[in-house]
Amino acid sequence: MPAGVWRTGAIHLLSRVNLHLEAGATLRFSAAPADYLPSCSPAGRHRVHELLGVIYAFEQEDIAVTGRRARRSAAADNWWAWKSTRRRARARASRDG
Repeated sequence: MPAGVWRTGAIHLLSRVNLHLEAGATLRFSAAPADYLPSCSPAGRHRVHELLGVIYAFEQEDIAVTGRRARRSAAADNWWAWKSTRRRARARASRDG
């Protein structure tokens, strides 16, 4: 990805892919939780209430994310907040059973 601001939701990587970010490239991740839901939910793969990471691969190989001085936007921090909220809710549900 060349330098510039690139708006995106979750990035799903496939096998034999190098996501290379040139210096000055900024990934501006969406702040919408719906952009991080699994695209499908085959049995045993994902629970619907879980969010994918901002950069995600499942059962893939030979993947790289490379570059120098690339930046991610603050919107990616939303993912961590959602993830920890979900984790606390699951712990509470298990405890209260």
